[in-house]
Amino acid sequence: MQGKILDFSISTNTGFISGNDNARYRFKGNAWREQVNPEKNMLVDFDIDQISGEAIDIFICEPKQQHDTQTSKISNGKIGYAITSLFCSIFCLLVTFGGYEFNQNDRDLTNGFILFMVIAIVTAIITLKNKYDGNKMAISSLIICAIALLMAIP
Repeated sequence: MQGKILDFSISTNTGFISGNDNARYRFKGNAWREQVNPEKNMLVDFDIDQISGEAIDIFICEPKQQHDTQTSKISNGKIGYAITSLFCSIFCLLVTFGGYEFNQNDRDLTNGFILFMVIAIVTAIITLKNKYDGNKMAISSLIICAIALLMAIP
């Protein structure tokens, strides 16, 4: 049967589960079969002891919808590579559109331009190679880098 933990007390090592049949089942800590402690609102799968009527052999169960949400969170975190790439490439393009002429007297901006260009290209390649979200952004940033580089070459 499946249900949701209503409460669990570590001090008494007991808790209650609301089953899918709308009945409440008491359980003891020794019936818990997971490495993490039981928590309120945790979805669980369990059996019922025929003699005591208590929940036994309790396991955490993750519904498909909850798992998909966790996967998308992981996926969305990796879009940062594409965003970084796009930001760096736009910076490089703005430097070149700003009419900046690269010379030896102003090495800081020249080195910054080169650093941002390298970061943009590397993060775009990481995005594309690992098939993270943001492939279109990564491709756009590579195109912007190419334009900025062509404009920067005298």
